[in-house]
Amino acid sequence: SSDLDPIKQPVSTVAGEKRVNLTSCCCMSKGTANLQVTFEKNCYSPGEIANVSLQLDNTQSQLNNTRLNFSLKQKLHLRAGTHHFERLTTVVNRDLPGIPAGSMSDRKFTSLNLPPHQDGDFWALKAGNLEAYILNEKDAQGVMNNSTSGRLITSEYFLEVSCPMEGCCSTTPSIPIPISIYC
Repeated sequence: SSDLDPIKQPVSTVAGEKRVNLTSCCCMSKGTANLQVTFEKNCYSPGEIANVSLQLDNTQSQLNNTRLNFSLKQKLHLRAGTHHFERLTTVVNRDLPGIPAGSMSDRKFTSLNLPPHQDGDFWALKAGNLEAYILNEKDAQGVMNNSTSGRLITSEYFLEVSCPMEGCCSTTPSIPIPISIYC
């Protein structure tokens, strides 16, 4: 038998575009922003480099964009009997300079170095704090596991480009895409 997980979906480039009506402070209209992204692919192995091309059109906005953020996030859901635990974690991220109101960014290219695979003997850890290890709270920083969709453990990953805007309670244009991590 093999320890490798098969790719469960076709590998492809993923593009997205989102026009967002911007608001701040009690839903006051502040114009619109248009975010365009192209993710290089939707399947990765640990240790690979994830690339994205992005552009923010902030010409119709009254709000400055504070930064362009590209991140890998993990949504982990654990079940044990009647107990459920869910956590969203930013695994790795990169920031680019923001775009002022009334401006449009050039098409920007950026990348993320995905962490390596998490090796280890879980049975040996059982005497210690296995929960902290699985939840990436202790002795597991800078590593990742493959995507998992089981009855007890679900681990989902997605790449996301977000563009936080200045102002109180302002809207944040963002485009997340689900990806598969296979080992």
